[in-house]
Amino acid sequence: MDTSDTRQERRQLTPPERDVAALVSEGLTNQQVARRLHRSPHTVNYHLRNIFRKLDVRSRVELTAYVHRRLPR
Repeated sequence: MDTSDTRQERRQLTPPERDVAALVSEGLTNQQVARRLHRSPHTVNYHLRNIFRKLDVRSRVELTAYVHRRLPR
């Protein structure tokens, strides 16, 4: 059973995931995000997959809408 607490835990993004989500929502590519955060594109992709899973979004467009609606700046 998926309790409210379990759903809330999944929605919690780590600080690196929040950084990636914010930059992706600004329209940056994975390569651009990687350069900006001094990480590899592979690491950015890893975080992005986790973000999609945790937030139950399926595209960068959905992620952008979520970030603009829900995440404090």
